[in-house]
Amino acid sequence: MQIADDRAQAALRRRAYELADSGNFDSAVEIRRALTGEGWINVQPVIGTQYMMRSLSERIRTAKPH
Repeated sequence: MQIADDRAQAALRRRAYELADSGNFDSAVEIRRALTGEGWINVQPVIGTQYMMRSLSERIRTAKPH
């Protein structure tokens, strides 16, 4: 089902952004590993895109205390 796949991908992206905004990670690669550790499937196709990696990196940077 395409709709179920889209919802799963959206949930995965939301969780990735939550982790990035938490300030507990130093890189998008760490977030990708954490998601895999949490049991998310198909992390690489969703999170591994250049756009997502850049977006996560920017959120990580802004979440860190200055």
